[in-house]
Amino acid sequence: MNVISLDLEFNKKGEKLEEIIQIGVAVGCLYTKQIISSKSIYIKPIRPINSQVRALTARYSSSDITDLSLVDGYKSLRDYLAPFNPSKNAIVWGNRDSHYLYTQVRRATKGQRVMYPWPFSKDEIDVRVILQFLLLTKGISFYKSLSDALEVFNLRFEGRAHDAKYDAINTLRLYFHLLDITNLKGKVNTPYEYNYY
Repeated sequence: MNVISLDLEFNKKGEKLEEIIQIGVAVGCLYTKQIISSKSIYIKPIRPINSQVRALTARYSSSDITDLSLVDGYKSLRDYLAPFNPSKNAIVWGNRDSHYLYTQVRRATKGQRVMYPWPFSKDEIDVRVILQFLLLTKGISFYKSLSDALEVFNLRFEGRAHDAKYDAINTLRLYFHLLDITNLKGKVNTPYEYNYY
């Protein structure tokens, strides 16, 4: 069974998330817990990239420039996922990525049939919530970043930070690791001590 991790990067207007400018996805096998493919889709911004976003991401070089619209980017994503026949529950770090994508694609297509079949369920698997639950069983609160979460388990963030593809990859890596250290009863079964914080 294949599963998918989804991450989005946004252009911002002040502190408000505005338009999607990158879609990142990683596909992994639930049984082998191996990532088998990943993809980055850059979307042509309607407005100039916010200076804060540009500084934070340190990307959008000439190789990242694209004329791909959000709708065409979404179609590319859907076509890419189809051969893998993955579970429709998107695995995310923090919630609502698939909801944001749905909302913006629906707005761009005015709800036309071109956006269907939609590849994601309404229900996401939020790895941050799973991690918070597990750490709370140890009496530890966790409200930090994906990179910090990986460090809890002595794992390094792979790739570029604030890049949707690498965020998706690392979210899926952490998800697979959490599956490995927990049993079906929900108890933590790990050699690690949660004393990082």
